Amino acid sequence: MKNHAIRFEASPSLRMWGHASLPRRQSMSWLVLLVALALAGWATVESWHALGQFRALSDTESALQTQIAHAATRSTREVSSTTDQASELPPDTRKGINRVIQRLNTPWPKVFATIEQLTPPQIAILRLEPDGHGVLTIEAESTSIDHVIAYAGDLAHQGVFGDVSYRRHSTNDQDPNRPVRLTFQLKLKEGS
Repeated sequence: MKNHAIRFEASPSLRMWGHASLPRRQSMSWLVLLVALALAGWATVESWHALGQFRALSDTESALQTQIAHAATRSTREVSSTTDQASELPPDTRKGINRVIQRLNTPWPKVFATIEQLTPPQIAILRLEPDGHGVLTIEAESTSIDHVIAYAGDLAHQGVFGDVSYRRHSTNDQDPNRPVRLTFQLKLKEGS
């Protein structure tokens, strides 16, 4: 067996970070320092930019709050002046306006839904009219008075309706079917 001598001088040498020559270490240190300074400068510029935007938003918010306060004050003055003008109206005019408002406040979707649900095929609705005092006048027609009276009774106390009261009826004798018309009133429930 032959002995081979290992020569360590001939093997490649590995240099780890920090074991390089002094000029190389200094240049790397300067490079790292320059990158750190550039990042710090960028972060500073972005911070100033964000702070400027925050101040602009704060100024805008303050301006909007001021405008809202002025608008609220203006609307309060307008409402009070409108109320003063409304109290200057003659009583008959105020009653007429209130009657129109009552008619507009009729809960039409609930009224129509209840009527559609409870109207049988042999009944024809000819007229629906609110009177402004929480009463709905209905004129209905059928071939029999019993059908119309039963229909009015079915509507009473259903959905938005309260008590029923009958007003008048008529029969068309000239028509061969002899249709009967009944006019009745349904009181609307309060709060509906």
